[in-house]
Amino acid sequence: MTNPLLNKSEENLSGAMHHYGNGLTKLTHKDYTGAIQDFSMSIELDPNNKWVYLKRGSANFELKNYRIALIDFDEGIKLDPDDSKSLYNRGIVNYILGNLSESLSDYNKSIKLDNTNPVVYLNRGYVKVSTDNISGAIADFNMVIKLDPENKRAHYQRCMLKFKSQDFKGCTISCTKAIKIDPKAASLYLFRANSKVSFKNYKGAIKDYNKAIDLNPADQWAFYFKRKAMDFAGY
Repeated sequence: MTNPLLNKSEENLSGAMHHYGNGLTKLTHKDYTGAIQDFSMSIELDPNNKWVYLKRGSANFELKNYRIALIDFDEGIKLDPDDSKSLYNRGIVNYILGNLSESLSDYNKSIKLDNTNPVVYLNRGYVKVSTDNISGAIADFNMVIKLDPENKRAHYQRCMLKFKSQDFKGCTISCTKAIKIDPKAASLYLFRANSKVSFKNYKGAIKDYNKAIDLNPADQWAFYFKRKAMDFAGY
């Protein structure tokens, strides 16, 4: 039924907002298919609202319709190229789809617009790991820790990458900081132990191997490396 008080354009906008509101409610209740239907009807009535494309993209993302989500995010960003969160979301989709250069570009633009969000640095770090830019990834994880000092994932990644790049003293220091935040992460003790072996701190390494084994008795590598450290130490 039409509203005699509204002209056609106003009526379309009113209907678009009605469907958008319904879509948001369904999105909140995880009715992603229903949300997509409402967002699509909203777009038919008003194709110039970036938020509808972005929310429909989010619903498609939840349904793992990543290529369709990418199209929605593209449309939303066309309407507002300076939305850092939208660029971040598109970066995630591009990463999942294996579009690493596009993902990196999205994260770079997002950070340029807002350099205070640790999650964007974290995800950019993952892209850099995937492209073997180890020093760049470490720099991003350092920034995550600066912005969010207790971010367990960033601490773990920094420990792993410092070990991978054979910065064993740096790995030891990073792991010690990470263990204070996540003292039950067996892998952190393992990284630190292996690093200590590299500069012949066998006693300290064996202590860390023992802790790793206590936390994860199923890890056969911890037993193997502990035996090697004991051999090196002459036990």
